[in-house]
Amino acid sequence: MENRFDCLICNKNISIKNCSVSRHMKTHNLSIEEYISDKYKLVKGNYEKCGFCDRNAKPTFGIDHIKKEYSIIYNKGYSCGTIECKNNISIDILGIDYNPKIFEKIGSRKEYLSKLYKIGIEDAKKLKYSETGNHFDNSLKSFIELYGEDDGKRRHDKRINGIKINSARNKFPCTLDNFIKRYGNELGTCKYKDRCKKISYTSSKDYFIKKYGEEKANEIWKNKYKTIRTSKKSKIISNILDGLNIEYVMEKMIKGKFVDYFLPKYNMVIEYYGDYWHCNPNKFNKEYYMSQLKMEAKEVWEKDKKRIDLIKTEVNSILIIWESTNINDSLTEKYINDFKNKKIIVYL
Repeated sequence: MENRFDCLICNKNISIKNCSVSRHMKTHNLSIEEYISDKYKLVKGNYEKCGFCDRNAKPTFGIDHIKKEYSIIYNKGYSCGTIECKNNISIDILGIDYNPKIFEKIGSRKEYLSKLYKIGIEDAKKLKYSETGNHFDNSLKSFIELYGEDDGKRRHDKRINGIKINSARNKFPCTLDNFIKRYGNELGTCKYKDRCKKISYTSSKDYFIKKYGEEKANEIWKNKYKTIRTSKKSKIISNILDGLNIEYVMEKMIKGKFVDYFLPKYNMVIEYYGDYWHCNPNKFNKEYYMSQLKMEAKEVWEKDKKRIDLIKTEVNSILIIWESTNINDSLTEKYINDFKNKKIIVYL
């Protein structure tokens, strides 16, 4: 049968699927790579060095178990994939030690793509935005190129079905109501507060000092939070508060939610709302469908209201400034002074 072959070590007839071959090779204490390099003929390609270190890059193998031939392919770029190498890359490009979740985002950096594919920076920029780049893009074409016609279609179909199942499955939103539904009122409330406390602590500078030591923690903290993502207009608020000599903390976590600006002296929050992302009622009707969030405007408003209602249980007042509002030093100072000691929410 064309989809099966005889092992050249024990003559057992096994499937050509990589998972079956890998499982069988474990009985011989071998990897697929060790087996094919010893028993099969190399017909195309050679081992290349990693683009980041002196080790051999880990290739993709094109294997023909019927003809007993294999090819070495680097369509995923030149990387050895070792933790040591990933850690050096992360420190060099991101300025922090290797973290699997954060490292996933490094693939969009032109500096990373340049070394991964051993190309110039300008070519890396083109590759970054190209739909026809030679990187694996999870399309059916990429699956077929990597795994062959039959196995590629099977893997691609499996991936698509998995996405549909996960999209349809009801996930567990980490809200107080859901914790109470799952664990009961007392235990659910306790677990929810513990979660909020843990998130707040692991985002604090004290946590980084305890984990890395003061000297290293200061450097990591600086690199981690030196570029908090705020819009240009939102930075106007920072400039106004600086001009008024008002102490503030950006991206402060309160009740498990990050707020834009927290004024410790007044126990006050200032939120900056983008007209589009928060569906400014003066610009959008309640039935407007926001495709990025897959919500109607009224659902966005309800979501924002629940968030604000939760935050206001911990602070004196909340000042919400819309993107389209013209704000200045005197207006901001007036609202801060008028509402700093009142349990109130103000929309500008």
